[in-house]
Amino acid sequence: HKQRQPARQPFLAAQRVRASKSRPIVWLSNEVRGVVPEITALAAPEPAFRFLLGRTWFLDGERRDELLGYTHPHGDSMEWVGSRARSRYPLHCAYSAFSDRMERTMSNGKRIAIIGGGGIGGNVGGALAHAGFDVTLIDQWPEHIEAIKQRGLTVTRLDDELHARPTALHLHELQQVTQPFDYIFVSVKAYDTEWATMFMRPYLAEGGAFVDFQNGINDETVAAIAGREQTLGAIVVIGAACYEPGIVLRTDNNPIGFKIGELDGAQSERAQELASMLAHVAKSAVTTNLWGERWSKLMINCMNNGVAGLTGWGTAEVRELPEPRRVGIQLGAETVLVAKALGHTLEPVLNVDPDALVDAARGRNVQEVESSIAAAGKFAVGGRPSLLQDTLKGRRTEIEYLNGLVSAKGRDVGVATPFNDRIVEVVNELGVGFTPQPSNLRPLTDMLPR
Repeated sequence: HKQRQPARQPFLAAQRVRASKSRPIVWLSNEVRGVVPEITALAAPEPAFRFLLGRTWFLDGERRDELLGYTHPHGDSMEWVGSRARSRYPLHCAYSAFSDRMERTMSNGKRIAIIGGGGIGGNVGGALAHAGFDVTLIDQWPEHIEAIKQRGLTVTRLDDELHARPTALHLHELQQVTQPFDYIFVSVKAYDTEWATMFMRPYLAEGGAFVDFQNGINDETVAAIAGREQTLGAIVVIGAACYEPGIVLRTDNNPIGFKIGELDGAQSERAQELASMLAHVAKSAVTTNLWGERWSKLMINCMNNGVAGLTGWGTAEVRELPEPRRVGIQLGAETVLVAKALGHTLEPVLNVDPDALVDAARGRNVQEVESSIAAAGKFAVGGRPSLLQDTLKGRRTEIEYLNGLVSAKGRDVGVATPFNDRIVEVVNELGVGFTPQPSNLRPLTDMLPR
């Protein structure tokens, strides 16, 4: 931030920038009066501060206040709230620096709702809220929503940590919302797609759109409820998790995070707008091959997710250890053959080339392909595929919407999928809440070519 010279009387109580409907009031105050008690409590255990920096806005007629930073009684630098490694700015430029950031980021004016505030939804919502976008998270986990309401949302990434204050709502609180959303991101489990889209449909603004941020291929399910003209797809390549209320993790260093596409493959301003918006989360791009990209990502999910869920091995291990990697090659190759039979053009994902994968499953260039898959393990730093996260939490898995989808589509087009068929059977036989262990993979390793 460029340092600015202080005005003659720079710290008048409750200085303000001009507020618009989409831009909060940013204030710097040396008085407790007019600052809500919750903010005073956040500043320090007792009123031991010199100045408070914050913002105030109104949502559906309700006042919202957020503390951004404070100074100690005799300090001359601002300490930002919500970061373990607190940043410091000279006090005389902290207010103007933050005001400038608000001016830049809030001018978009788009209202974003995210149904499903877990690993992916929380990372996206937290980073966008931190960048100044108007974000509302809606989730089924009561403790998670309460933690965000009380303490904000912490996004822990490999190299840094963000603290954001998105609006957080329990499902039953959505009925309080009177201003519709320009974008609604669907980030629930695949088996929750239908009800979640129906639940959010009345809150979509005219000219707005749903965006599918899920594993599997659920775009048509969303479109059947929201309308094809009101639906876009987002291919999610980042790794994420949520194990504690109010905290989400980013667990990858992938070269790209999101690909946004229209269902008909057209270039559009809204797809570009979304890609630019998501660049605040991770590197993003627009694709004109949404269905090919969907099946390419499904290839990766089918190679890793079920295997990790059965064994307890993380994303890096299922790529680096020989047996799960060889099982993954067979699962991925079947996915590629089904996708091609359906007429889709697949794209390489994280060092994995679809055509080379099919060759390796047939015994050609096996070592080269295995080396590429093992090298992809470097992008996953302690990450766990979502299906493993589900089994560890004792939850229902998405196996029917990943490998099960490949099996179902394979039957439709006459492509055999024995490995995908078997992994679905094994996961379903174990039921909900089984303990992941390497021996669970034996039914599939027994099928490998000798």
